[in-house]
Amino acid sequence: MIRKALKAFAFASVLVGSGSALAAIDGKGYNPAFCTNGLLGASYTNATHQVFPWQFANFSGGTMIASCPIEKDNESSTTGLNFSAIYVSNPSGQTTSCTIYSNDIFGGTVDWRQGSTASAGNQAIYLTQGSSSYPNTYVKTSATWGNYGIICNLPNNGAIRSYVIFEN
Repeated sequence: MIRKALKAFAFASVLVGSGSALAAIDGKGYNPAFCTNGLLGASYTNATHQVFPWQFANFSGGTMIASCPIEKDNESSTTGLNFSAIYVSNPSGQTTSCTIYSNDIFGGTVDWRQGSTASAGNQAIYLTQGSSSYPNTYVKTSATWGNYGIICNLPNNGAIRSYVIFEN
């Protein structure tokens, strides 16, 4: 048993030490319970929205602004993201739109990308639509000690199910 564990550790050390793609990508899946009502700033169950480990749902009767934080692991990185998507449940006849922001330490926007869906049901929104300088790419730049965040316009009866971010 110990011999197998040592072999696995040695293999993992070779991958990390070799600079392989596995070692370079820092991906995380986020629970939607981290999201908050962007206007109220409170994350709890009330008459306008519900927060559970499997969803942040809007029951306000109208469109709600939801704010979802992202942990930046590599504080010295200025090369942005390798992937960003948010997974939603979109009601029929409605549109869910989201924007991911890369901000500096003072909250100034460094870069952004957006995406939306008008398709009903469980949908992936890839946050790749941005400025004409970098069309159809993920956030390309970030600031040292900056941060990331996602803001969504979530229609009534819509829900955020999860979001995934890969840092460069």
